[in-house]
Amino acid sequence: MATRAEFRERLARGPVLLDGGIGTELMKRGLAAGTVPETWLESNPDAVRDIHRSYAAAGAEALYTNSFGANAIKLAHPGLSAKAALFNRLAASLARESRGTASWVVGSMGPTGGMLEPYGDLEEEPVRAAFAEQARALKEGGADVLVVETFTDLREALLALAGAREAGDIPVIASMSFEGATQGYRTMMGVTPEKAVEELSKAGADAVGTNCGKGVADVIEVIRRMRRAAPAVALAAKPNAGIPEMRDGKMFYPLDGASFARQAAPLLDLGVSLLGGCCGTGPEHIKALSALPAFTRKR
Repeated sequence: MATRAEFRERLARGPVLLDGGIGTELMKRGLAAGTVPETWLESNPDAVRDIHRSYAAAGAEALYTNSFGANAIKLAHPGLSAKAALFNRLAASLARESRGTASWVVGSMGPTGGMLEPYGDLEEEPVRAAFAEQARALKEGGADVLVVETFTDLREALLALAGAREAGDIPVIASMSFEGATQGYRTMMGVTPEKAVEELSKAGADAVGTNCGKGVADVIEVIRRMRRAAPAVALAAKPNAGIPEMRDGKMFYPLDGASFARQAAPLLDLGVSLLGGCCGTGPEHIKALSALPAFTRKR
């Protein structure tokens, strides 16, 4: 496990290359629509290991775990809540044993899929407790860093961050997903980039950023606004491989590795400390990022 001080020290030496998408890579290996991705931690661990090894070989310094939806609340719908801790320990241990030259295993924690009161029926304390359980299990499995990612509700993101903080002195990245709009960039729940970076950093996130979204250009604009609002905060970005479109009934992401790296390069000019890819990105995209000067200078 990396301590928070070690995490900050590493970021001070230059940007960290993150990995790419997990879900879309699982689909390439046969994960059927509607299947809970975390079940493959037990039923097809070799496919999960292969993804991690591919990203490490592509140059990723940090590997995200296959645990995005592995909180007990999210797993309740398919009747798998009792396996939440097991899935998270497995996710971290599989990434750790497959990491090759990668330095960090990053425990992925995504939203519950529900809505907090008064908009929905979720109460704050059970949500925080579910994230705390997930964070502890990821740490037990060998995660060096935690990431709460793809949140649109700031209250839920703060609860996830609070739960992650219960795992002790482990670095936590907090990342939200934004959409472009006529009134400016906001999450689906109306959170601005400025509000997100202010509140999440104040609550103890070691880095704040954005992932997923519509396309690389949107992520650049969100990061630009975060940087302007919080010059001293470490920022993280994981864009999708372009704006997806449907082709023959399947989701298609248009950017190949070289195009993705070319479009994402301005994020490094904005001082992003952690850069990788989200949906639609694979090892070729991370390999292309690794050839950017900001990363080659470290070799």
